[in-house]
Amino acid sequence: MRRFPALAGLLLAAASSSALAAGQTLLLDIRSTSHAQVEAYKRAKGVDWWLELGDQLLLAGDETVLRAQSPAHREARALGALRIADLVLHARGCGDGPAPADLRLTPIDGSYELMRWPADPERLAALTSQHPEHIGAAEWIRLQPNTVVLRQHRLDREAARAVRVADPLIAAVAARVDGQRWFDTVSQLTSWDRSSHNSSTDPASGLYLSRQWIRSQFEALGLEASEPTFTMTLSGNSATRHNVAGRITGWKYPDQWIIVGAHYDSRQENAALPTPTPGADDNASGCAGVIEAARALVPSQPEKTMIFMCYAGEEQGLWGSTAHAADLATSGDLAKVEVMANMDMIGWDNGAGGFGVTLSTATGTSPGGNLAANVAMRDRFADAAANYVPSLSVVKATNACCSDQQPYLNRGVRAVFSIHRGGTAYPHYHKTTDLPANMNNLGTSPTLGGHIVRMNVAALAEIAGVTDRIFADDLE
Repeated sequence: MRRFPALAGLLLAAASSSALAAGQTLLLDIRSTSHAQVEAYKRAKGVDWWLELGDQLLLAGDETVLRAQSPAHREARALGALRIADLVLHARGCGDGPAPADLRLTPIDGSYELMRWPADPERLAALTSQHPEHIGAAEWIRLQPNTVVLRQHRLDREAARAVRVADPLIAAVAARVDGQRWFDTVSQLTSWDRSSHNSSTDPASGLYLSRQWIRSQFEALGLEASEPTFTMTLSGNSATRHNVAGRITGWKYPDQWIIVGAHYDSRQENAALPTPTPGADDNASGCAGVIEAARALVPSQPEKTMIFMCYAGEEQGLWGSTAHAADLATSGDLAKVEVMANMDMIGWDNGAGGFGVTLSTATGTSPGGNLAANVAMRDRFADAAANYVPSLSVVKATNACCSDQQPYLNRGVRAVFSIHRGGTAYPHYHKTTDLPANMNNLGTSPTLGGHIVRMNVAALAEIAGVTDRIFADDLE
C-alpha cells in the first residue's frame, strides 16, 4: 500500500452551536451493540454531539450524566475535554513517518487516527514545513458533529431489516476460494524481491521473475495474458516497468468490463532502496488475491469481460494503475468499465477479535464522479460478505486514499477498496520483516485472506454474471 497524501472528503453533517464549546468525551465500544442501541446512545441525556467511528462511538457532553445512565457509558474510555473544531481524522498510511505524538488521541479502525488540530499558529506553520505529509487539507479531514465517519455494515442491515439471501450458484463460485492456496501464493511471491527499483528486464531480477510467474498463473487458467509497459520516475530518472494482465472476454456482454486489481511491487522503510523487500502483506497478499479470484471466477465463464491486473510502481506513486486507467481513456474503453475492485493488504489479522475488512470508495476528482453510485457499489461488496462470508465483519468508509483504486475513481469509474482491519497498524508495514510468518503470527492469515477474497469473488460473480449457466437461452 502506497503512503500517499490524498484523502477525499467524508460525508459531513451540519455543525451545531453546541460544538463550539469543549465537552468531556467518552469513547464507547459498539462492536456488539444493536442499531437501536447505538441510536439511543446518540440521543442520551447529556450528549451534546457525537461521532460514529466504525467500531467506536465518540460522545461529548456531561460526563457525570452520561456515566450515570448505563454500564456502557460507565465503561467508556475518557478522552478528556475536546471541541469538535479541534478534531481531525488522519489516515495512518499517509506520509513516511508517524504523526506528531502529542497530537494523537486514539487509533480508529487501525487505519486512521483521531487527532488534535494544532492550536498554535506558529506550531502549525512549523509542522506544515517539517512534516508536509502530516499537515494539509487533502490529508487531514476536519470533522463535524453528529457525523457517521465509519460505519459497521451490519448496523445498516439491521436498520433496513435486510434478510440474507444467498444464491446457491454464487455460493458455489465463492466456495472455490482456497485460503491455504492463497497463502501459498503469497509465500511464493515473497520469495522474490519485487521492488520497482529492480531491473524489469534482467531474467535474474526478482521483479522480472515474479512478473513472469504471475503471467504463468494467468495463462494456466486460459486467460489472455499480457505485460503492458508504462514509464515511471525512479530517483529522478525515467524507467520502463510492466504491469501483468490476464483477460477473459465475456461470452454474453463482451463490452461490459470488470477489473480486479492489486499491486505486486513491494518496498521497505526506505522507498528508494531496492532490497530486500519481501512485501508479504503489502502487497503479495493482494496480488495473490487477484490470482485466487481468477482461479475461482474463470471456470464459470463470466458473461462480462474480466481483466485481472497486478501492477508495478504502486509504492512510488500509483504508477502502474495510473497508466492503465490512462490507457483505457486513450483507447476509448474507460466507459466500458463497470467496476474496479482493488485488494491491498488483506493478510494480517490484528487479533482484535473476529475477522474484519474495511471497504472504501469515494467520489474521485472526475466531474463524472458519483459518490452515491460508488457507495451503492461498495455496499454490494458489503452485502456479499453478509450473504456469503458471515463471519467477516465489514466497516465502510468513503475515501480515495491510498492505493490502486484511486486512479480509476479519479476518472469517474466506480471502484471498491478492500484492506484488512488494522490497516497500516500492521507492525511490519513497509519493513524488511514483512514476511509470511510475521503476517501469519496468529496462524489465522489463510482464513482472513480467504474470507476477504471470497467476499470479493461473490460480489464480482454477481456483477459479472458468473453463474455456470453457460448454456443460457442466448447459446441454446
